[in-house]
Amino acid sequence: MQIEALMTKNDTWKYASGELLPPTVVEGDAREEAELKNWLKKDKMAKSDLILSISSNELQ
Repeated sequence: MQIEALMTKNDTWKYASGELLPPTVVEGDAREEAELKNWLKKDKMAKSDLILSISSNELQ
């Protein structure tokens, strides 16, 4: 519950939940390539939120 609240605050929950899938990119379309780059950045932020929310005891 707390991780969902944190990720909602950071606008990363939709990446972790699968609600927001990566955009389809046509090679050579600069706008679509930029959208994918932004999506990948936010997806990495979501992964970071998850990792940082797990205590070291839970990782072992």
